[in-house]
Amino acid sequence: MAFVGSIVAIVSAAVGFLGIFRENRSLLTIYTTMLWAVFALYVAVGYIAFRREKNHLNQRLRDEWIHNYTRDQRLLVQRQVKKDKKRWTLNFHPLLLLHHCRV
Repeated sequence: MAFVGSIVAIVSAAVGFLGIFRENRSLLTIYTTMLWAVFALYVAVGYIAFRREKNHLNQRLRDEWIHNYTRDQRLLVQRQVKKDKKRWTLNFHPLLLLHHCRV
């Protein structure tokens, strides 16, 4: 998708230069529309990369919670969270809590 965005960006740049040199408003209108398409493609690439990294982070946290902590350590963290419910957002990573707190 990034490759397609790059190709569309190069084509839109050519249309923009042609519109500027010929002083043609219809070409500049096409150029502006193509810029919106390029922007949408770049945002889509960033969003896909963000979603993949977020899913990867969730998997890493779940694996760490399950494999690196003993049952007693997990219970200790859960009790601490329940006890300090008002302050837990400052002390713990939010993805570590509740969603991944399986005993």
